[in-house]
Amino acid sequence: MALSSPNLNGCENRRSDATIGSRTPDISLAGRSEYRVAHHRWTSYISTAISPNGKWLVCATRNEIRMFDLGFLTTGHVLDACQTIRSSSLPEHEKIQEVAISQSVVAILTTSSLIVYGLSESENIDITHPIHTGSISLGGTWIPHSLNIFEREWTDPNGRSWGWIAVGGQGETAVRIFSLSWGNCWTMNKRAVTLKCTVNTGSIRLVAFSPSLLNDPNHPLVFGVNSSNMIYCWDLRGLGRGCGVDISWQPEGTSVSGDSINRGRITSVVPFLSSSGSPYIFVTADQVPGSQVCSYIERVGPLRFDIRPYEPCKYSIPEDLIGRSALLGTISPDGFYCIMVEKEEMRLLVLKGVKGGLAFFKKSEKWKSQLKETARDISGLSMSVWHEAGQLKIIAADGRGKILKAEARAPTSPSSARNSRSTSISHELPVRPCVVELNGESSDRPGSSSNRSRTSTQFYIALG
Repeated sequence: MALSSPNLNGCENRRSDATIGSRTPDISLAGRSEYRVAHHRWTSYISTAISPNGKWLVCATRNEIRMFDLGFLTTGHVLDACQTIRSSSLPEHEKIQEVAISQSVVAILTTSSLIVYGLSESENIDITHPIHTGSISLGGTWIPHSLNIFEREWTDPNGRSWGWIAVGGQGETAVRIFSLSWGNCWTMNKRAVTLKCTVNTGSIRLVAFSPSLLNDPNHPLVFGVNSSNMIYCWDLRGLGRGCGVDISWQPEGTSVSGDSINRGRITSVVPFLSSSGSPYIFVTADQVPGSQVCSYIERVGPLRFDIRPYEPCKYSIPEDLIGRSALLGTISPDGFYCIMVEKEEMRLLVLKGVKGGLAFFKKSEKWKSQLKETARDISGLSMSVWHEAGQLKIIAADGRGKILKAEARAPTSPSSARNSRSTSISHELPVRPCVVELNGESSDRPGSSSNRSRTSTQFYIALG
């Protein structure tokens, strides 16, 4: 499973906040198309990844990698791979587990090794000069399970850039982090940073990076989800201060596992920032009856290196806004929109900033989708979202070779243009007991029906 949402990783020189407005924004589906890419009928892709700009799709079976140029998708025709990496190019006797792609780097995780390639000037995978290839299994004592890449989209005045690769594993050595740096070419530090978690008894099956943080843009947060649906957070800002990196935070109510938690399944964790720099996570879940696992938004913190302390707040998204089977989610680059792949449909929600708080408009847009998971324990889904020509572009893929492209008319702000370093426009409300509605006129109490304006707008609020 892979997510990609460009321009979420950069927040220094932040511009002033913006909002969509007080009325429900005029969002509508402008177009929807389905395509197919080539795959073997007798096998499905176990992992797919879409580049942040929506141009490249990388798909993996257990024995080979295929790269597709999504600029050549044609309705009614099956798109062939423009490049294939077969098992002869991979470590002997090893099977592929997952792939990931950033703006200029492709990573492949096998049963015990990590292979990292750069994209050449022709934008193919440069298999002749790998950035890194080698075992990361610690002599066979550690089994890798999940993979993600974080790459900064801009360079410093000296033309240098950097990135991180996260590999989730098992037990106390929960995640291993490898640093990438760009000068004239990409290089990778073979010495990994270990993110420990003494309470982790399962395997880290999902890993994710936060956008860059205000007081240390070089060291993001790392999130991991284990096989028991426990979410852990590590603050890499400790590395820049000579500190170790132990678990820094857990979401509310997930410190102890249980049968009711394990019956459901967290399918994605998407970190994002409010305009004030407060980190949040958007969590999607495939629920079952009786499960405590649900889709929600929660503020991350307090953390050790926060500029200011954060009050905890968690908001479970009601079922009239999101289905019980959310298979994948992401956030748009401007921080306005949540996009989900659900069973038999996709959905677009508006995440609204209002007077310092986060809110969902009740209006949503949804459309049919044939995207499915490869298997119960193998997602095979990936998605990328970006803005182009005043529209929100969405492209998603599954392990059966199906591609869905959609365009939505969705208002945004000038500060969220693709070249902007602003990561979100949401404001945050001060802590209040309950906010269920914002009206044109005041009411006696939250939820009161008296003195309401006919033009009132309903919100679901993630309280700050």
